[in-house]
Amino acid sequence: MHQQRAPALLTFLLCLLCLAFARPATAAATGIAVPIGGALKPDNHAVWSRLVELAGGRGARYVVLATASEDPAKSAATIVSALNAHGARAEALVVPVRAQDGTAPATNDPILLAKVAASRGVYFSGGAQARIVDTLIETDGSPTPMLAAIRSLFARGGVVAGSSAGAAVMSSTMFRDPPDNLTILQEGLKAGHDMGRGLGFVGDRLFVDQHFIRRGRLGRMLPLMQQAGYRLGLGLEENSAAVVRGNEVEIIGARGAPRTMLPPVPSISAQHASACWKPATASISPRGASRRPAGSWRARNSTRTRRAISPTSPVTGSMPTCWVRA
Repeated sequence: MHQQRAPALLTFLLCLLCLAFARPATAAATGIAVPIGGALKPDNHAVWSRLVELAGGRGARYVVLATASEDPAKSAATIVSALNAHGARAEALVVPVRAQDGTAPATNDPILLAKVAASRGVYFSGGAQARIVDTLIETDGSPTPMLAAIRSLFARGGVVAGSSAGAAVMSSTMFRDPPDNLTILQEGLKAGHDMGRGLGFVGDRLFVDQHFIRRGRLGRMLPLMQQAGYRLGLGLEENSAAVVRGNEVEIIGARGAPRTMLPPVPSISAQHASACWKPATASISPRGASRRPAGSWRARNSTRTRRAISPTSPVTGSMPTCWVRA
């Protein structure tokens, strides 16, 4: 790919399909997850406006958690300003990282919990995703009252959004502190260090990664998906987002993405991948076997044209998708 084209390629939707899913379907969630690929610009009106719209429109209440950031106050202020500029009523919640003694008092603060309960949206900033998970999940693995409140908001149909690290936590399994791609391809990933538990707002069957094209993350994504048993992955480029509602994924801001096919091999390595580029925006929605043939999907683009897609052949046309067989 030409070096100057990469910044313009805003989204990569990676779909890995097998003859059977390794994971059972999760209970249907009524909320909306919005992972963002990082480096979201304040003037990206398409994404910021959609965040407000999804949470109820002008006046929608958001709380912003910048726990992941090295400079939480600055990160939160930037996000609050952008949301409010697009019609939201956003405010920052100060939720420091869990202390070395294992305590995280802010996650049990009744004032902060009431603010989450009164909101229609939560936004996680970028930074280090392990800080979010390690703060919102107790050392014994149980959810903190803060995480319980956020999940309650989500169950009521609210929005949980996050950029960069805030997108990484959307999966039930996430990268924590992974090595470089070559090391991953050669040695695999260490559970608990390279990869670990996420918050799971996109469900158990979808894996999300971010800064995807800019930082060349295909080489780390596929090994994690294989090792953790995922068959469906979503790779987002910077300054773009996905709206995930149950089994439907809508891309915001896509101008192009690679489409990749992998041969049926027992393990994944870099030489197996090939890519091509197609400009478009679209969403992908899996349908149940009772309505479509087993393993088939339905594509929906911005002009509302629909067609069935077989997992045994690559998508053609202007779909920013990547169909992968393992």
